[in-house]
Amino acid sequence: MGHQTREFGSGSSSNALPLNPIGASAPVAGTRTAWIMVAMGCAIVWLIVRAIFFLGIAGSDDMYYMRFAAEWDRSPLTHWEARLVGNGLTALSISALGRSELAATLPSLVASGVILACVLIWCRLRGSLRYAWWAGMFTAVVPLDVELGTTISPHTIMAALMVVGTLAYLWPTNTTAARWVAAVCLSLGVVTHFAGVYYVFALAVAGLIVDRRRYLPIVLRTMIVGVALLVADMAVFHFMFGDAFCRYRVCQAETTYMIHMVPRSLDGSFDWERFLWPIRNLFFSKALGIAIPIILVVAWRNRRRMEPSDRIGVLAFCGFWCWISFGSEVPWKYVPFDRMTRFMHPALFLIAGMFAVGVAGRRRSWMSMVAGATVIAMFMLNLLCGGSWGQNAKISRELLAYARDHPGRRFVTDYHTLNEMYILNGVESVPNVATIDTIPRSRLLDGSAERVPPSEAAHYGALLINPLNVARTPGFAVFSAEYGGRTVFETEPRYRHICTLLPPLRGLPWAIRKPGARVLAFESASSTVAMRGE
Repeated sequence: MGHQTREFGSGSSSNALPLNPIGASAPVAGTRTAWIMVAMGCAIVWLIVRAIFFLGIAGSDDMYYMRFAAEWDRSPLTHWEARLVGNGLTALSISALGRSELAATLPSLVASGVILACVLIWCRLRGSLRYAWWAGMFTAVVPLDVELGTTISPHTIMAALMVVGTLAYLWPTNTTAARWVAAVCLSLGVVTHFAGVYYVFALAVAGLIVDRRRYLPIVLRTMIVGVALLVADMAVFHFMFGDAFCRYRVCQAETTYMIHMVPRSLDGSFDWERFLWPIRNLFFSKALGIAIPIILVVAWRNRRRMEPSDRIGVLAFCGFWCWISFGSEVPWKYVPFDRMTRFMHPALFLIAGMFAVGVAGRRRSWMSMVAGATVIAMFMLNLLCGGSWGQNAKISRELLAYARDHPGRRFVTDYHTLNEMYILNGVESVPNVATIDTIPRSRLLDGSAERVPPSEAAHYGALLINPLNVARTPGFAVFSAEYGGRTVFETEPRYRHICTLLPPLRGLPWAIRKPGARVLAFESASSTVAMRGE
């Protein structure tokens, strides 16, 4: 491929960016077969990793997405339901494939695949097989995308749109087609998830700083298209729900009840622990390992030989990280972002590209190669040591299977587990399972779910115990401790993946990733009194 440029659609421009990597005098093009083998190798690793660490229903925001996408029975009541692009894709998937976990998560999986494809395309444009291998492997195993790409997440769909838009934004030939693709995809990403506006802003400012003449037309188009798509989004809300401002009303109402993550402790003093968390997370995080500090060090060392696209990537990343670390999630009040690594997803294209530059650039050395291999190995280690997020839904699935196998019996459980069973049952009520009525009905995703007073719950057959959900439901924890009797059914706990591979680690306190589901018989009133010594 040499120093040639590639066309994006029709047209040409004299403002083409050179495609050689940082400091490389002649890019290594490689044969077509070699490129295919690298792409296939990265794709196979991508597929295997996501099959092994598939999250599915995690019992979190995804339940609201799936319920609304499956029913679509009213106007949105939460900011999760108001994300119509993601929910619309989920609705299309489950209408075609059924109300299953795989169908609901398919849009996120496709979006994750799009991110990998764009990373490989960018490396192909730069003409280096080494770039493609390192950036592709980085994208295939990075925990940030493995987790978000295997559950229901409009955030992942937004990230994929941002990646396509960024690829077009940095396309070597400044054609009209590239400008429009960048404008449409970046703007559509913002409509999909409003947090994307901060990434688009950082990318636009970085482009204007590096080459204002080249990127100003793209930025202006993006602003025009963005306004048009936001107006179209309002029109859809007006047509479907009779309220053009529904999404904004819902978002404003949600932030009214948000916990303010301001850097102040309860006594009013400055909370340095909360303030320094993003900085510590920059140097090491479960989602990105130690990749970011390596990237920044390499970028600093090669700052004088950077290509314009690399400068844009570094500037956009730094600006985006600063805002999501210390800026506000909404413009009308200071509501800091509570989970920085999740919001880094739109910048994954830039991160993967800069990682490949650092490892496979001209000044690569054995230290660079070791650093790159260390990052990839740490990603796999982080995945193998993954915690209990999403395992509560796995326990609820086991309890759902038990309730289905005993249709003649009636059970009581906590409302978190009941919500998860409702979603895992294909957004269908579980007729023989109820919860105690100590919580408002608004907390139940199933409006027809049965609630029973604690005094009458003992007339039911048994208690369904989800240890991870009971721990976050204090009222039910007290109730189950008082009325729970002998264990009539219990599933085997599951270890973390690393403990499965290394049996000696199973004795450690953190080895259990998913505790076993339990079914407890109710104690009779007399035995309860005797047990309490009354």
